[in-house]
Amino acid sequence: MRRIVFRLLIATWLSLGLTQAQDDVSPAIGVTFLQIDDATRGIMEQWPPSPLDIAVVFLNLQTQQPKVVSVVTPLAWPDLESKQLQVLQKQIAKLPVLAGMVLDANAVTSATSEDLQDFARISSEGAPETLPSFMSVANRPSEDLCLASQLGFTEIDFGSLIEFSDDGFALSVIARSESGELLISLPLLTACKALEIELDSIQWSNDGELILTEALRLPLDAQGRLKVLWELESTLKNVTVESISPTSDDPMPVSDMLHQQCVVFGYDDDRSKQFPR
Repeated sequence: MRRIVFRLLIATWLSLGLTQAQDDVSPAIGVTFLQIDDATRGIMEQWPPSPLDIAVVFLNLQTQQPKVVSVVTPLAWPDLESKQLQVLQKQIAKLPVLAGMVLDANAVTSATSEDLQDFARISSEGAPETLPSFMSVANRPSEDLCLASQLGFTEIDFGSLIEFSDDGFALSVIARSESGELLISLPLLTACKALEIELDSIQWSNDGELILTEALRLPLDAQGRLKVLWELESTLKNVTVESISPTSDDPMPVSDMLHQQCVVFGYDDDRSKQFPR
């Protein structure tokens, strides 16, 4: 039995949304999984990678000019010196980076409306009452490496889970705070940024569809999950971190798999393969 990485689930979800949204006029936006795998250890100064290691990856990625970079590996390093984080922050500022965080459905204290007012979110008007709930935010990037508006959730700890079936999986894309705010998932935030969809334009239909545009409507179940078929996995492209690491003073050639494409960045080592496929 093969096991699949959560990052690939996110990339597959994105592939669905972006495929549905393309038309014959717009240039196609594909999804590439930029992976840190076991072979990457040899080019990293530390393992797991430090902020400086990740900063080098982002520096190399700048020459590729991606449309958006979705970082699902938590950019959280508690108790590290601020100088390393400042180097990473400088490189993040040069890329259209979005980062993942975890929502906590079992926190000691609940986040208030003021705590969540700057996070990426959508209107709750017309939203189903049965959306998954959360109390607080965890794994927020260290030293505010990313603005709150650049953060989307990857999972809800102690809360709604991914559901698997023979033909695909269902992944939560919306979650409601105890104070009523609707935060959106990292895949949905990434798709909106890649397609240049304003979050305040997203609406709910009477039958629970999430209307991103008139041409792109996401059919969600009552728990705010979107069904994704396994067959979409074949549309994903994979690039290793090593492949964008120059070995000389010559600049890296621009890859069609990265240039103006949606890049999902995260681990693909054995320890990260958590779901049976």
